[in-house]
Amino acid sequence: TMRLNFILEEVLELADAAGYELFIDGDEGTIPRFQPIQEPVPANLEDCLDSLIDIVYVTLGTADMMGFGQPIPSTVKSYWATIWWEAWVRVHTANMLKVKGKTSRGHEIDLVKPSGWDKPRFEDLLV
Repeated sequence: TMRLNFILEEVLELADAAGYELFIDGDEGTIPRFQPIQEPVPANLEDCLDSLIDIVYVTLGTADMMGFGQPIPSTVKSYWATIWWEAWVRVHTANMLKVKGKTSRGHEIDLVKPSGWDKPRFEDLLV
C-alpha cells in the first residue's frame, strides 16, 4: 500500500498545483472526484509539470519493483525492450483507436471504445 499512497500523494500535489481539491460526492457513492478549490487559485504550471513528472517517476519505480522493468522474455537486452515499455506501446496503440464521444464519466467530450475495440493483452509478457 505504500507505493499506492505514494502515487496518490503525487496526484494530490498535481491537483493542488492546478487549483483543485479531492472530495467524495455522497450522491455518487464513494467515488472520489476533484473540484475547484473554493477560493480559485490560478494553476501553477511549473508545479503542475513537476507533479506530472513525479507521478510518472513514482509509477515507473513501482513498476520496476513489481518486475516490469525486466527485459521482455526472448528479446535483445535494451532499455526499450522491457515489459513496461512494450505494455506502454500496446496501451497507447489501443487508446489511439478510441473515438470522441460521451462516456460514463459524464464528460461531453471524451474517448470511447468503438465497436470491435479490443483492450491490450499482456499474457505473452508475463510468462
